[in-house]
Amino acid sequence: MEEFPEWVEFGDIRIKNWHRPLSAYMKELLGHGLTLSFFDEPVPRSGDETTQARYKRVPWFMMMEWHRESF
Repeated sequence: MEEFPEWVEFGDIRIKNWHRPLSAYMKELLGHGLTLSFFDEPVPRSGDETTQARYKRVPWFMMMEWHRESF
């Protein structure tokens, strides 16, 4: 539940990635008047069983749809 920076490298690119709990993102979005209308955590549908089991243990992706009332 802590927020902390973490350096990550992708090939020749190095970036500072911030780990934040999901509640930090949700509070920020809700605080700006957005309404969550869809949420899903898709599971793998292909690949070997061992890899699928690993990816099913913790969600790797989240899909969200947000809406804001027009002003």
